[in-house]
Amino acid sequence: GRAGGLRDGRGGDAGGGGGGNKARGRKCGVARDSAAKALAKEWRTEKELCDEYWSGLFTVYGSQRGTGFLADSSGLVLTNAHLLDGADEVRVMTDSNTKVYARKLVVDPAHDLAVLAIPMRRCAKCTALPMFDSTKSAMPTAGDRVLALGSPFNKAGVLSTGIVSNADQQSITSEVSLGYLNTGGPLLNTDGYVVGLNAYRPPATAGAGRISSSVAAPVLMSALPRAEASVPAAPFEPVPAPR
Repeated sequence: GRAGGLRDGRGGDAGGGGGGNKARGRKCGVARDSAAKALAKEWRTEKELCDEYWSGLFTVYGSQRGTGFLADSSGLVLTNAHLLDGADEVRVMTDSNTKVYARKLVVDPAHDLAVLAIPMRRCAKCTALPMFDSTKSAMPTAGDRVLALGSPFNKAGVLSTGIVSNADQQSITSEVSLGYLNTGGPLLNTDGYVVGLNAYRPPATAGAGRISSSVAAPVLMSALPRAEASVPAAPFEPVPAPR
């Protein structure tokens, strides 16, 4: 079915929050400086959408810690390539009690994109986020509103909204607040579809404006089939979650 839209767009900086979906007893935090319009009455709020998708947002542990998200029900996880730089092992925390080894299937440093595989038997209640479908929605263009989600610590979700300034088949530039908290997380359009992958890079100069770039859905959709074709048959082993 259709992912549905966003209503009463409340958002702000990706600086924190607390919670998630009911299955994990957490909810996504909404920053206090929200200022967006209400859309169609039957659509979900951005916070409701974040809470619904929360079980598909993960903390990724490579050479750095960041966010990843479940892209399909077979266990493919999208995240940033820079989080894996030099890492011998990659682990994904799917909830507060479960951390699993992930296998690197696709690593694309040029787009700061990576596709991992996790064992779905360890994530039976995880929700795959709806990837962009041109028959059901449209890619954002300049002036459209988008929502960035993050799960940096698997205990607090963060969301940020902003307006797109430029978009093409490779990247989406917007004013959403991206940082260490939500890099590797999904960028959603107002229909609730994943239209990009958050990719945070520190500004080259101090005081630079808040312009954020996300890898556009066409790039993600070209990487997923390559990942599916190389899913290893070897079993995955869970590792203890940190206390």
